[in-house]
Amino acid sequence: RVQRVAERVPAPVRRAALRVLTGLAPLAFGRLATPMRRARKGLGLTFCEPAEQLRWLLALWREDDIRRLLSADQGPAMLRPLLDDPDTNAAQLTPEERAMTALTQTKLPGAILAKVDRMSMAASLEVRPPLLDRRVVDLAMRLPLGLKIAGRTGKRLLRDVGRPLLPKAVYEHPKQGFALPLFDWFDHRFWELLGDLYSPGSRAASLFRREPLEQTIAQGRDALSRPGLVSDYTASSRVWQLAMLARWIDRFGVSL
Repeated sequence: RVQRVAERVPAPVRRAALRVLTGLAPLAFGRLATPMRRARKGLGLTFCEPAEQLRWLLALWREDDIRRLLSADQGPAMLRPLLDDPDTNAAQLTPEERAMTALTQTKLPGAILAKVDRMSMAASLEVRPPLLDRRVVDLAMRLPLGLKIAGRTGKRLLRDVGRPLLPKAVYEHPKQGFALPLFDWFDHRFWELLGDLYSPGSRAASLFRREPLEQTIAQGRDALSRPGLVSDYTASSRVWQLAMLARWIDRFGVSL
């Protein structure tokens, strides 16, 4: 969708619309907030190269945000490239194929399969995803894009194969993740703990500049009441990662 907007809408029109949404989206509330926030992000993506689009879509922070958040002592040298495709044929891939390749190399092993492995082992189960059989993956990589995506619908071939075999409620069910119910855990005890972990002078606090750190924590606290500013998933995940980082530093006495 981003590619289509970039091709069909002139850049000056997109820039003007982006300026308007940048000013209005943080103020929006109710049903308008989420669509406006997503439209602002989508327009911003149209000015990025494909690799940068993937970084923006997958990462909780953009590179500029991380540079602003990190303290001067840490510096930008800590940053490492995300999704820099070493494949010399990457330029020949369509945006959809580049996205699928990047997700296969990053999010699939680093997040999805890791969670499956941990949860299954916790229940003394040995899980094997059949769709990741080497022969199935090799076949899928060779299929033309038209057999994988139809408009805004993915897994086209798999859906066509399963349609005669599965109930309609199964193959037409919208995609659904398994996100942690973070806001259910964010009670007063959590915020008090986070405040202690990042109190001025603490080891974890020394990693970050004070003002951007406090803004990030405030966005996590206010995400449900200000959905036009940042998504509740992003805001809560940022705060959760900050909390886990600080707890790790304290528990293992990490020297900074």
